[in-house]
Amino acid sequence: MALASVLAVLGLAPTARAETPRLHLGAGAAHALGGPQMQELGWGGGGRLGLELPLGSHFGLEASGSALSLAEGRAPADSRFAARGSGIGWGGAGSMRVNAFGAWISGGGGVVVTGGQARPIVEARIGYDARIARSAWTIGPFVQYTHIFQSADALRPEDAHVAFFGLEVSLGSKPEQAPLVIEIARVLDLARQRGDAPHERAANPQNMNVHA
Repeated sequence: MALASVLAVLGLAPTARAETPRLHLGAGAAHALGGPQMQELGWGGGGRLGLELPLGSHFGLEASGSALSLAEGRAPADSRFAARGSGIGWGGAGSMRVNAFGAWISGGGGVVVTGGQARPIVEARIGYDARIARSAWTIGPFVQYTHIFQSADALRPEDAHVAFFGLEVSLGSKPEQAPLVIEIARVLDLARQRGDAPHERAANPQNMNVHA
């Protein structure tokens, strides 16, 4: 009973219908943050395609692939280094996605290939989904931060930090969501009713077995 109540509140309790995977397609602008990359790389853009497997009304696991390109920026302040040229990267990641009331947040990690090398990344995303009429489509803004780890023995070992923001379009039957407050109230009311049942049976003589 206690476990079922917790799962119901968290939105992980089993439902009568299977929840459909959701497809997420995002595109937007990007720019490096901090370090030499902020000056040596200009504005750019990219795209991202993700497939989410819902685990309940408010949680899901997502696998995604993305590609990003940043324009050439200024020459390095240190004349010993050559200009970077444009920055191009592509890769994949896995993440956990949490959503409520249309807003969502996700975080995870993966690998990106840039400069001819595969590098580990961690990323965090936040956004909002607005349903298009009564269809299975949603659209909304998102902001993403990606940290790209550079090898310590590289010629220029600075990690890269990239901001990516734009619009995301999603397709898939979104699970029916009851607000968390209503979910909690429903569970507490059910627990109260079950707790009162023995007292009600004892108070009502018709519910008692009488043996001659």
